[in-house]
Amino acid sequence: MLIRAPRPSRVNDVRTLETKMQKIRTFLKNSKGATAIEYGLIAALIAVAAIAAMQGLGNSLNKTFTNVSTNMKAT
Repeated sequence: MLIRAPRPSRVNDVRTLETKMQKIRTFLKNSKGATAIEYGLIAALIAVAAIAAMQGLGNSLNKTFTNVSTNMKAT
């Protein structure tokens, strides 16, 4: 049985693939991106909570000023 050495182009392809896989592994191990995403999610949650609170406050203020306006007209 005769064993042939791989062609140089295949060796280069394997090395290129190994290099790409190493870059992907390094990217996945990097936690900086995950931290930025977490901060973004926290900021979005705070924004949603603030909008909900302001909307509730706006409704309350609207009722208050409507009541004041009605009472002033009655007088």
